[in-house]
Amino acid sequence: MKCISAYIHQQRVWFPIAVFLCFFLYPWQNMVCFAFENKSSIGQEADSGQMRIVGATTIQPVVQGVVHLYLDYSGIEVEPFGGGSSFGISSVRDKTADIGMVSRELTPEEKEEFGHATVGYDAVAVIVNSFNPKQSITRKELRDIYTCRTKTWPEGLEGHNDIVLISKMVGRGTLSAFESYIGLVSPFHPDSPHQGQETICTSAWEAGANLDSTLWVGGIRGAIGYVSAGDARRFIRLGVPIRILEVDGSKPVYDVVSRGRYPLSRELNLVFLSGNDRAEKFVDFMLSEPGQDQVLRQGFISVRPLVEEQL
Repeated sequence: MKCISAYIHQQRVWFPIAVFLCFFLYPWQNMVCFAFENKSSIGQEADSGQMRIVGATTIQPVVQGVVHLYLDYSGIEVEPFGGGSSFGISSVRDKTADIGMVSRELTPEEKEEFGHATVGYDAVAVIVNSFNPKQSITRKELRDIYTCRTKTWPEGLEGHNDIVLISKMVGRGTLSAFESYIGLVSPFHPDSPHQGQETICTSAWEAGANLDSTLWVGGIRGAIGYVSAGDARRFIRLGVPIRILEVDGSKPVYDVVSRGRYPLSRELNLVFLSGNDRAEKFVDFMLSEPGQDQVLRQGFISVRPLVEEQL
């Protein structure tokens, strides 16, 4: 795999990425700093003073948005961190977190093991750099690109025609949704159930949070990746130069996703251990009007009926 920092320097994209970090992403510093704080603050049992909620970075800004509301409502301080859907599951299982955020459909075994609730729905957006003239993509094109059968963009990116693949680390809910749609799997799964399936090209860069994917695609003209549609729209509003592609002729907007017509959609779930009363109380709050308003504000689809806002 190419060294990411060397490639960024070679392609002269280090400066714009630094600009995004310094000027556009300051409000996201808690999400960015998670990787540095995570080990010291998560490696202990959840205590009675704070409620720890960890997992999918897709859901993290929704929880972050209700922290002060929930403190006023319950008197309980909420401490949200990222780390990915699998990390959310394992942290609840190990009792180092009260609630896990999981941005994918739960397995039957997980539904049996945990209390759970779906608090919203999201679409996975396929994104390219805004200098790329491409507006739409098909499943077949995605398969050809992510297996490295197609290695260059056909036109419009003179000097930047080489495709740079951005994928996701194993354990991320976004990867699970993408694998299910595209019919490929990450080559780095540690277990054997995927043996024999065609894999994503090993040269693909593996991102953790949606922030990583978005910055790489926004900083490299030939890049392509996939992230939460809600996050993609927020980063576009912040000025990051990415474009959301139509997938098989469909856009990831509310009317399309809510009717099941967009091919890359997923659940946003919260999981907790049965008997954890304060976790259940928080989940009930997320399903109430203030919690669902925050789901909508962050660009996702509410579980409440008759919601007419767009993503």
